[in-house]
Amino acid sequence: IRRERGLLDVTVDSIGIGAGVTDRLREIGVSVREFNGGYAAEHDETYFNLRAESYWNLRRAFETKEILLAPDEKLINELSDIKYFHGSDGRIKIESKDEIKKRLGRSPDSADAVSMLYAPIAASPTYYSPDANQTVSRYSDYQSRPKVDRL
Repeated sequence: IRRERGLLDVTVDSIGIGAGVTDRLREIGVSVREFNGGYAAEHDETYFNLRAESYWNLRRAFETKEILLAPDEKLINELSDIKYFHGSDGRIKIESKDEIKKRLGRSPDSADAVSMLYAPIAASPTYYSPDANQTVSRYSDYQSRPKVDRL
């Protein structure tokens, strides 16, 4: 898909099974942006973690009509079922995946995949560029990186 659409890199949930996927993509020369929803948000004064910030950014994309998805009942059900709340510190928090699983009867994998595309670039734990043959830490300067295209 990356080659067909000319995308610059791939975003992968780097927890659990995704760690192996990330490693394999690097081995075959694909630019990888790791996603770990438990990491601190770029705007950590507003969002509890990167997962909350990503989902909130996705919400804004829907509100501004920046994103338009093909009809997919599973995805629509997942996205419309996810709840948020404000923590005692006022930051936005997305309910736990376990709570969502209880209601849906399955994991919201499709919604998670779409939300990861709306994670702030600078908040990515690491970014691997085969062109530069290097891994950049999440605290590095990302200004020189090309814009990431979204599917």
